[in-house]
Amino acid sequence: MVTSALQLPLRAYAELGSLRLARTGWTPHNPAMSSMSSWWLEFPDPLRERAFREDQCERVVPQLRRYALFALFAGPAAAIAPVPAGLQWASLALGGAMSGFALAGLWLTKSKRLRPRVLEVAAAMSFAIGLIYVAAARFMPASFTMDSHILISAHLVATATALRLRFSLAAPLCAGVVIAFAWALLTLNPELPPGNAARQIFAASTFCALGLFACHQMELAARSEFAQRLAVAEEKQRSELLLRNILPEAIAERLKANQQPIADGFESVTVLFADVVGFTSLSARMPPAELVSLLDRMFSAFDGLADKHSLEKIKTIGDAYMAVAGLPQPNDRHADAAAAMALEMLAVVRDLAQSTGENLDLRVGLNSGPVVAGVIGRRKFIYDLWGDAVNMASRMESHGVAGAVQLTSSTRALLDPRFVTEARGIIDVKGRGPVEAHLLRG
Repeated sequence: MVTSALQLPLRAYAELGSLRLARTGWTPHNPAMSSMSSWWLEFPDPLRERAFREDQCERVVPQLRRYALFALFAGPAAAIAPVPAGLQWASLALGGAMSGFALAGLWLTKSKRLRPRVLEVAAAMSFAIGLIYVAAARFMPASFTMDSHILISAHLVATATALRLRFSLAAPLCAGVVIAFAWALLTLNPELPPGNAARQIFAASTFCALGLFACHQMELAARSEFAQRLAVAEEKQRSELLLRNILPEAIAERLKANQQPIADGFESVTVLFADVVGFTSLSARMPPAELVSLLDRMFSAFDGLADKHSLEKIKTIGDAYMAVAGLPQPNDRHADAAAAMALEMLAVVRDLAQSTGENLDLRVGLNSGPVVAGVIGRRKFIYDLWGDAVNMASRMESHGVAGAVQLTSSTRALLDPRFVTEARGIIDVKGRGPVEAHLLRG
């Protein structure tokens, strides 16, 4: 299972029909990706960028809630703070606006519709609060506006860092409020000496620049941590995929849960063995690369048929292929499923022989009965079967007919009437003696 911290970004990939967690090349000693903008900090892959933004929004919501609660108490405090005579209305308006925006911020953290855009909305609200500060500073007398830049700068820096705004949101927010503050001081407050205004503008710009630098570094670190989490999730996903390619999914889950030993008995399954006829002579005259390529095409097609008919592939040994129907999930129609797959395997080999020009043929053996299945070993795990039913299926293949499916009476008795069989008669099976065998014709 993927860690809960990554459920959201992985969902973003899944919604767009992809779970490709491509490596970013990010390491602790390489804090800037060559493929990412070093200033605006954006992943070139839109899927990855969307995943990061959704992940960041989820992480910011608790901080936004705490920030809003703080503003909810700071609003009344600002409203009752001592101010010069005649400006009580401005203080009340500022305190009321802070309380209103705090309530809006709390509502925003609960809104399902706006939650994916929580950072953008929070930046817009912060910009509005900054303009209220600017408006308040515009009406302050010259003796009182000396500290107005401290209030504005503190608000912007706190918003950019406490809320972990993306740098692409924090930069225009700070720039817009500082420009509005400078315009208000220079054009709307004639009582303020020019030198005083210049010092306040410089101080506000400096504080905000430092805040933006901190915001940039925080986002850089957040993207680094996000990229590393994706890389870990990718490796975990690859490991789980590899484990599921070796073992059935249900068995893999039990193995991950450290359940030992893993062994189950099944009363009735159908075991399938298939073997390429004349493979020894084929391997002697065919180049190794071509031989492996041919087997890969054949067995890959067999794997597809196993998935189609709900058989569990057990293993391949050289040119032999082994699968079973009816486990690890029981299936009452296991004989039908194995027979249908066997017939399609013959068709696959015929098509492959025609396309390659090679003289290819296949023997397939089926047998039904009880087996024991489990995982053995501590390294290079394998899910295997044991029992007389397995041995008999192997004998049906080795004593079979090229280009045909041979089965025992136990399998024939379980087949649906739509399957056509032909009695082959009694054959002498090594280690078992005379056994009645049948050929599956269609």
